[in-house]
Amino acid sequence: MLIWLLLFLTIVVISFVLALRSMGDFYEKPAKSAADFAPFLVRRPGAVTVDLLDDLYEAARQEGLLLAFERLFKGKRRALVIFGSRQMLQPFSEVLELLELEDYSLRVDNKNVSPKVRAWEMGVKQNTKSSGTKTRQWLESEEEFWWELVVQPIGLIEEKTKQALALLVGRSTAGFSRPQDLKQAAVNMETDSAGRKRFQMAMRSVVLGSDKKRADLLQSELVGVGGGLGLTPLPQPHATDTLIKLYQERALPQFGEDGTPVGITTKELYVLLTLGIRPWDSRK
Repeated sequence: MLIWLLLFLTIVVISFVLALRSMGDFYEKPAKSAADFAPFLVRRPGAVTVDLLDDLYEAARQEGLLLAFERLFKGKRRALVIFGSRQMLQPFSEVLELLELEDYSLRVDNKNVSPKVRAWEMGVKQNTKSSGTKTRQWLESEEEFWWELVVQPIGLIEEKTKQALALLVGRSTAGFSRPQDLKQAAVNMETDSAGRKRFQMAMRSVVLGSDKKRADLLQSELVGVGGGLGLTPLPQPHATDTLIKLYQERALPQFGEDGTPVGITTKELYVLLTLGIRPWDSRK
């Protein structure tokens, strides 16, 4: 009898691990009607602080929603955009001076991507310090660089993990044999050792060059953005058209390759939103 019980538990554990790995191929998308979501220009980017990102974290967690921060560059111009629910962002409209925009990303046809367009995804390798990214090449007047950071409170992902496990073993989330382990795992994932809130994150970059050669040159240069902070380009299992579609959908992988969410604290997110990228950009 004991042998059969051990065999059953082994099968359950293996099935759960495989299920988590397979879920890495699935993407979270805005949960509400797409009509409720829009990009907003942040006309007061200096008002973005760690405290404000903490407030956005709580708003996103209460609503059960994701949002995206998008740094846009065209020639020597730059802008910060937030993509999210109109209702959720309304309380932040005044302090950030939000202005609703049309979705700029839809200018690229994801079914017939121009050879002048390049796209890639980024991941986090390690925690190091950096004063910015010094580039030798930069954009000509009509060339563009988009840098997207899609985030969602990790606490929401942890609850979905518990639900998936409950479905797998055929019992409710309150019926685990060791619920204290699961609760502690949730706490460890949701905050860092200093108690800072942690988002799940996905990063994507898009370059629109003046021609194919320039697009290749700019990608080779800009793929190093954030390298001093441990950011690194990920192996690309997707074609450019798929990456463009994921960018436009603000899609978020449910889990990383190891079966856990890729996390970033609100302080680390602030660093990325203020990271100096251009040759003349003196911001730290």
